[in-house]
Amino acid sequence: MWNLALELEPSRDDPASSIWLVARWDDHAVADVEAPLPLFFGSARTDRPAAGLLFGLHEGRYVSRFPMPFWSAAEVRVENRGRGPVTLAHEIEVLRRAYPRASGYFTAIHRHEAPTTLGRDYGFAEVGGAGHLVGVSYAMRGSPIGTYLEGDERFHLDGAATPALHGTGTEDYFNGGWYFLFGRFSAPLHGAPYRLSPLGLTWGGTGAYRAHVGDLVSFVDGARFSIEHDRDDEDVHDDHESVTYLYRRPEPLAEWTDELDVGDPASEASHRYGATDASPTGLLDSVFEGDDDVTRVRDGDATFAARRGSR
Repeated sequence: MWNLALELEPSRDDPASSIWLVARWDDHAVADVEAPLPLFFGSARTDRPAAGLLFGLHEGRYVSRFPMPFWSAAEVRVENRGRGPVTLAHEIEVLRRAYPRASGYFTAIHRHEAPTTLGRDYGFAEVGGAGHLVGVSYAMRGSPIGTYLEGDERFHLDGAATPALHGTGTEDYFNGGWYFLFGRFSAPLHGAPYRLSPLGLTWGGTGAYRAHVGDLVSFVDGARFSIEHDRDDEDVHDDHESVTYLYRRPEPLAEWTDELDVGDPASEASHRYGATDASPTGLLDSVFEGDDDVTRVRDGDATFAARRGSR
């Protein structure tokens, strides 16, 4: 499946977020896609839509251009979880072309956390198996001065407790700057459809999206994608919601086969390891970076003298 286009008119009594997109591929027991319709298409606010290349609102139609491969069956539903009637028109384009079996299934993971958790990142998604991240649609609500934009994205890949990617700020991750100072915008692969923080109000809000096309984030044995909900995860009054887009397969593509623990005599002996310039074993006493910075690490290890290079 390639192109998905929807036109809808929600009831007066229910917000558009009460309409959900649900899809499953090849009779999977759990839905591969389950998300509120506006946020899936790039913006939680229907009056401030996104107009991206892969998803958005174009000429009154919600459009998704993510390839969604399947091999035996596909089920796509639009669910009205509100009370009033909804008028819906749809168009689905299917390409009759065989995808290689190694391709991953398109997955859209919805998360909503309100209030946020002290000392813990807001989690976009945590998955096993192998695949790659291809985008995030994100809605934030918090302080009117926008301190919820102080978060750094921290992406942990393949079981590592230290993040492989650690960013510098929420608006930086969405390719903006200075709290999206210059207002809302919608580019092909990133944007901020709305930035609402009028003076005198208790709450402000921002919506942003990013598609990873030339910079997809790959993993071979599970991944945890998260972001601080403000600087150091201190604010517990925020409201955060997201849809994360991935392609993935449930089985990992790598497995742990061996480990050499330098500083451990038994491990060194079993690997016939020896170093002539090692000083006596030292002690590492530290913490991980990122969301696991409360996990203390103590380990004995050998240290080595620096060597001056020669020309």
